[in-house]
Amino acid sequence: MENTLRVIIAAPQEKARDTLKKQLLRIERVVLEADYSSYGCFAEELLQRKPDVGILLIDEDSNIPLKMVRQIIAKSPDSVLFVASSSSDGNVILQCMRAGVSEFLTAPVCFEELLQALNRTDENRRIRDDARRHRCSLVAVAGSAGGVGTTSLAVNLGCALASVTSHSVALIDLDLNLGDTDICLDTIAAMTLIDLAESVDRLDEKRLRRSLVRHATGLHVLSRPLSLTDQREIDLDKLHRLINLLEETFSHVIFDLSKGYTAIDQAVLSRSDQILLMTHLDPSGLHNVIRLFAFFDEVIGCADKVRLVLNHVDREETSLSLKKAAEIIGRNIDWEIPYDRQALEDARRGGIPLIEQAPRAVITDAIVGLSNTFTVAPALATIPAWQRSGNPVSQMPY
Repeated sequence: MENTLRVIIAAPQEKARDTLKKQLLRIERVVLEADYSSYGCFAEELLQRKPDVGILLIDEDSNIPLKMVRQIIAKSPDSVLFVASSSSDGNVILQCMRAGVSEFLTAPVCFEELLQALNRTDENRRIRDDARRHRCSLVAVAGSAGGVGTTSLAVNLGCALASVTSHSVALIDLDLNLGDTDICLDTIAAMTLIDLAESVDRLDEKRLRRSLVRHATGLHVLSRPLSLTDQREIDLDKLHRLINLLEETFSHVIFDLSKGYTAIDQAVLSRSDQILLMTHLDPSGLHNVIRLFAFFDEVIGCADKVRLVLNHVDREETSLSLKKAAEIIGRNIDWEIPYDRQALEDARRGGIPLIEQAPRAVITDAIVGLSNTFTVAPALATIPAWQRSGNPVSQMPY
């Protein structure tokens, strides 16, 4: 669960440790991951596991545990540490605060005091996560069917965003069986989403960046497993923690969803700031759009974040008008991308993004125009300028 608090504790005395464990187990959202009698083991595991809260019970000699607290904070400044002590010495409390302790509790720990401290930590985490989301834009690219161009858009949108110097962009391939972002960009990845989710406890921003392939445009790519036999399941809690780390590391994260709308896809949809739903101008695709909007609304609760993107538009050849399409689905088209077979085939064949292969093509202009709506904070990007004009399709940049 996303609101779970993962906790580890350390207390040299078994009785005090057992009492604290019982109190923590009374709190439904708390997951007690480990308990230790040794401060050294506690420090080592805290830096490895990166739990939400670490709780230390210290005895009369506070020098050793406080020295360890300072070392932990120096290595991991975001660590949240509680210290519980029976000492009433104000100097001990002052030393704890200076060392970086988040909460000082009186031992034996009172359940209500512990609960209030955890509630404050949970609230601080929500505030921090909200602030982080305004620094990073999470974009999911979904499709109404196979072959509508979701991967092509995700790849070229990512490259367009990454070409801006102030941006740091990651592209995550969620089609773990048949994804092909690596083919589109002529890259080979050593690590995959499965690998990173399994090792998320050992990752930091620097290790995460090194684990992704960096394309010449600056886009960081995490592709699907090389082998179809690699069918390891991804723990959703670890997936959410990996997304948290991606948010801390990049200004934009683009997810290329599978067509199965799996549990992984649904988790990403629920976390995304915006969802680009791709479709073609044909009855089959448009009727699937209707079904998907119902799914987004009823199952995931994210229909308000969806922007409908019409791909491969050729106004001269299509027999279905935009007006008729809007009548079928019951809503307007948010963005159009024109069809340019030659530019797409050349880019695909060479594993080169459109901004390099065909920088002056109208299809490239349309994708760059779309990328420009993600260059501000998500709260502002939700309603781009061309859409606020009241006639979005006529305001397209081509």
